[in-house]
Amino acid sequence: MNEFDFPASVTENTLLYFLILLEPEAIDIASNISATAGFTVQRIEGLNKGNHWYTKNSMALFLLPKNKDNRRMFFRQDLMNEYKAKDCSEATSLYFHKDGSFTLEMATKSTGTDMIIGVWKYRQ
Repeated sequence: MNEFDFPASVTENTLLYFLILLEPEAIDIASNISATAGFTVQRIEGLNKGNHWYTKNSMALFLLPKNKDNRRMFFRQDLMNEYKAKDCSEATSLYFHKDGSFTLEMATKSTGTDMIIGVWKYRQ
């Protein structure tokens, strides 16, 4: 399974491929299957996008939701990060982990550091 982040620069349905495909007709076949499923491919590009590189007879198809607003769209992997509170009397950090867990750490004057651990879910 590919665990790379969805490339942020992909803003429309895109097919990426290695420039020297053994069967170049695979590009048209993938595009036609995608269109039949209701996802027309708007861009076809070679080699790379974001942190994805395509080599040795490979290609990738990036499909976006039909009812999307590019200004507000982001993906689950975009949320995995550390978030820190600003201008608060107590230091607070929230960590969203790749495995779907989260850690909320609060440094308080009275108890030192409190920690809450749980599971987070994201629906777009």
